Amino acid sequence: MARPVPLPPVDRMRRRRRTWGVALLLFGALVARPAAAQYQERPEDGEARARYNLEPPVDPLANLRAYCRDRVPNGWWCDDPVRLSYGFRLLVTIPEGWRGNPSGAMLDFCPQRSDPVWKDVPRIEFQSRNGKTKHLGAPITCWPP
Repeated sequence: MARPVPLPPVDRMRRRRRTWGVALLLFGALVARPAAAQYQERPEDGEARARYNLEPPVDPLANLRAYCRDRVPNGWWCDDPVRLSYGFRLLVTIPEGWRGNPSGAMLDFCPQRSDPVWKDVPRIEFQSRNGKTKHLGAPITCWPP
């Protein structure tokens, strides 16, 4: 009786890779089908509709940055909003040549009742900072309607 000839090591490695490749393809096909099915349902009319609300989440920091960019006069600038336990703080830098009451100017920055900024923001605190001396003014708190 003739003895089987052992395969060279290269052929064993190819066979092993092919086996693992087929196993991964089968596993991917089994897993992908239920994962894709959970996002759709088939109503009575046969049309596929999304089951979940797929709107992107609201980013309050981006909304506050855009609001501050639109509301601040030329020569003034806002630092990035700081998240606090009760809301957000915006530090507004006033140029050194400006004359007036900084706290009164901060009152003009409070959003209107209908502004979309209030969607996910519980409270906004505006605080002025002198551009030259870096002195901070009194914080002004804006509450939602």
